[in-house]
Amino acid sequence: MRNNPEKFEILHDQRGGVLVFVLVSLVVLIAFAALAIDIGYAMVARNELQNAADSAALAAARQMGVLYQDDINATITTAGLLNSIIARGVVNNVTGEPLNVSNFGDLRIGAWRPNLPPGARFVEGAQPTDAVQVTVRRTNATNPVTTFLAGIFGVNTMDISAIATAALTGPAATSVGEIKVPFGLSEHHFINKNCKNVVNFGSSPECEGWHNFFGHHSTNEIRQKMLGMIAGDTQTYIDTADGKVLSNGPDWLNTNFGVSATPATTPEIRSGDRFNFNNGVQAHFNNRYLGNNYNGNSGTVLGSGQVAGMRALFDYFRYRDGDRDNNVWTTVAPVYRDNADGTCRNTNDAIEIVGFAIVKVLDVIMDGSDKISVDIDCSLFSVIDDQRGNGTSFGSLKGAIPQLVQ
Repeated sequence: MRNNPEKFEILHDQRGGVLVFVLVSLVVLIAFAALAIDIGYAMVARNELQNAADSAALAAARQMGVLYQDDINATITTAGLLNSIIARGVVNNVTGEPLNVSNFGDLRIGAWRPNLPPGARFVEGAQPTDAVQVTVRRTNATNPVTTFLAGIFGVNTMDISAIATAALTGPAATSVGEIKVPFGLSEHHFINKNCKNVVNFGSSPECEGWHNFFGHHSTNEIRQKMLGMIAGDTQTYIDTADGKVLSNGPDWLNTNFGVSATPATTPEIRSGDRFNFNNGVQAHFNNRYLGNNYNGNSGTVLGSGQVAGMRALFDYFRYRDGDRDNNVWTTVAPVYRDNADGTCRNTNDAIEIVGFAIVKVLDVIMDGSDKISVDIDCSLFSVIDDQRGNGTSFGSLKGAIPQLVQ
């Protein structure tokens, strides 16, 4: 049988097939190029949106801290915080397009609850207000991100958003002079939710302890340090109850007890520092103190001998703590690390400080029982000036400088 050369050549001609293959490959390559370029562009836009959201949340939360520094009872509004974002100029460009106020789909205020499950820790509308959540968008309603090559396949725009939450968290440190009390509280008071409990402790504390800050635990040294904190307070105060001028620390000591002391102040204290604890309390209660007719400046001196250091601290600062209640001393106490099994350790050692809490000293009892009465109330809300958060929250004590938490 004779072969037909022309028919054989037609059957083996692949030039058309190559063209089809090239066209299909070209479509696939364009699709991959669109995928690479437009997804890469979307990732850049997403990162820039996240930066904008982070900046906006931090700016709004910082404004919250400033407001609380001026007035702890300040009213926090979304409108006021949004204005602070605009004023601080933190509304960034995203892929060359400026964001404006309309791009902020959400600016919500509430409370940060780190003990809740992830995703539920920002509680909108909860009190006290200490957190801001900002959502930044570029969508069809707010100038979407345009594509480069994906338009070939009918995808002309991309909707992108980012969320950030910033909060005033527990302070990682206290300011110089912020801690004035010579006692600390176990972390179990807060872990076990013993808030709003009044604890009374003296020479045999259970989940509390007496300390001498970083110094040695000698009776005379502790007494001099407590009197020194009074002597170091040279500020002039006005009694919030009746408007009278209150004497400063050196004058107060001289008027009431005829003594002077070397001015002292406590240093900045950070989480992780170790305080020297001891159960001895003689310097806190023994000897002279002011009677019930004390009015903030002077009173009848009872007892004899040395000045009772803890009672002197209590009497002096309860009129000068700014809480509008001269019967109690609202102050900041260190919180120390305790046994992991939930039991309370023997506070007779150098112990790690893990945070800080605001408390009310209700009384320093001078009837021979050598006890102090302290109200641990987690609802007490206070902000430490110019201190950064990122510490553990014990109660509602916060740093004025916010942290990104989500």
